[in-house]
Amino acid sequence: MDTHPKYHEVASVCNQHPQRARALFQAYLDLKYGQRLDVAGTPVLSGIDFPTVLVPGSHGLKPQVFVPVYADEKLDMKILSTIPLSAQLILETDVSTHLAIVEDDSTIAYYKIGSDLHSPLE
Repeated sequence: MDTHPKYHEVASVCNQHPQRARALFQAYLDLKYGQRLDVAGTPVLSGIDFPTVLVPGSHGLKPQVFVPVYADEKLDMKILSTIPLSAQLILETDVSTHLAIVEDDSTIAYYKIGSDLHSPLE
């Protein structure tokens, strides 16, 4: 992973959170280079210490915070309910919060988090 030509863009946060590095890097690459979104950074959610991928709002859309997690990771309801509030604190504004669930084969499924989970529209 650290030999990838784009790794330097997220190396700092990956080195600080090595247990989440692969999921963060995969989501970052997909959002910035696969989906060509304007990624503004990789802030860390306070309180639960999860690195994220931040996409600023544009054209009337809310900023988006993507929280990379592993598909086999056990997330309890306390963590899931904390993520949206922690994400809002990053920008001190209303944001759209998403889980980026990374599989071992690098497949990523995105789910919007609100009062419940919503799969993306195709």
